[in-house]
Amino acid sequence: RTVKLAATTGSLVWSGAYAGPAGGDDQAFSVAVDSAGNVHVTGYSSNGTNNDIRTFAYAAADGAVLFSVNEGPARGADDQPGSGDLLLAKRSSAVDAGGNVYVTGGSYNGINWDYRTIKYSPGGAVLWDVAHVGAGNANDLAFAIALDGAGNAYVTGLSYNGSNNDFRTIKYAAADGSVLWSVSYNGPANAND
Repeated sequence: RTVKLAATTGSLVWSGAYAGPAGGDDQAFSVAVDSAGNVHVTGYSSNGTNNDIRTFAYAAADGAVLFSVNEGPARGADDQPGSGDLLLAKRSSAVDAGGNVYVTGGSYNGINWDYRTIKYSPGGAVLWDVAHVGAGNANDLAFAIALDGAGNAYVTGLSYNGSNNDFRTIKYAAADGSVLWSVSYNGPANAND
């Protein structure tokens, strides 16, 4: 459920709910607002077999759904951990000055988790969709995203290095999602970060 409250009084302006067609768990994890006040919500939705990324845009004035997109069926695997893995169940989103929506999180590749970052147009069309597979070829999970003034995306989370988890931050180009740089941080204890 997404609720808009009046800034001055906290009174209800509008409320919108989403119940997926599979009747399973649907959970939202991130909200971003564009320059027009439209609200973008990202989380996951059950398709009956596994969970997929679900992103909505709600109109600022009345909560009308501007778009609702589901990413995952073509990959045929979870794009979101199940309810028993809520620590890992993170999604983050951001909106650039042009109204493009950026979403990041984890995508299951059939063996383990990879970073998955998607850029949508203001109408909900996929502009680019990129994955990061860490050097250890194990679980890599993105937890947060931020944009610079040019719309380049900075994604951060954890990435397995072959023996433990390190921080991994990646800068993606606004135009096509190409990697501009990717750096890791391994703490002084050489253990999980």
